[in-house]
Amino acid sequence: KSAASFVCVINLVPYSIMARYRLALSYDALGKYSLAREQLQWVLADASEEARPLKADAQKRFDQIKDLPDKGAAVVKPPVDPAIEEARRKAEAEKVRLAAEARKKADAEKARLAAEKRKQDETEKARIEAEARKKAAAEKAARDAKNGSGEPVAPTTPGLTSRWWFWTGVATTAVFSGAAVFMGIQTLNAKDRWETDWNPEDRSALEDNRLFTDLAIGGAVISAAALGVTIWLTRPKKTDDTKTGWMMIPACGPEGCMMTFSLGF
Repeated sequence: KSAASFVCVINLVPYSIMARYRLALSYDALGKYSLAREQLQWVLADASEEARPLKADAQKRFDQIKDLPDKGAAVVKPPVDPAIEEARRKAEAEKVRLAAEARKKADAEKARLAAEKRKQDETEKARIEAEARKKAAAEKAARDAKNGSGEPVAPTTPGLTSRWWFWTGVATTAVFSGAAVFMGIQTLNAKDRWETDWNPEDRSALEDNRLFTDLAIGGAVISAAALGVTIWLTRPKKTDDTKTGWMMIPACGPEGCMMTFSLGF
């Protein structure tokens, strides 16, 4: 009877938290724990001042009966407001729709990132393959390069004009040569003045100019010789087995002595 009474109260005042709490206690006493849990959930979900003092006891009893099965015959459930039920169904449908859209959006973003990653991997793979083909082609061209005898062409060596010491030697030789020419002219002029007036100062200038001319000529000769020796020492090495050089062999016999000279080139 108490349960039916509280059901009537709820029909008149659907939002009466105290009536729902009393109805939950009645269902609990009847062993209808599923119905009791439903009403206790209403109390726990309500945020009004009326529900605040009831929440501690409602939570405690809900934890105690949350896993208990019902016992006894079915009882009359409290009526549910159609508007509230419709609003609940709409809220659940909207929640499902939003969750589906979120999953769809997440899947689309995941597919986009996977496509970009795949494209980047394909581009990098194509670049590596192109570099490998280019390197292989260059190596093949180097192997196929042959000279007239069918042997691989010897690698080229840098020319003289790319060596720093070559230009240094040329410049030094040119400077000494220019100085020798200049001092030679000065020497000839001093000689002409000396032979004209026989002035001792002109003779002294003639001797100085002659000394400087000799020094400049000597420097030019030494620079040119050093450059030539350096060029000879740094000449490219021969790649064939041809022997070069000369050889002189003396020989003596009953009829006399002779000298054999051979030259390889």
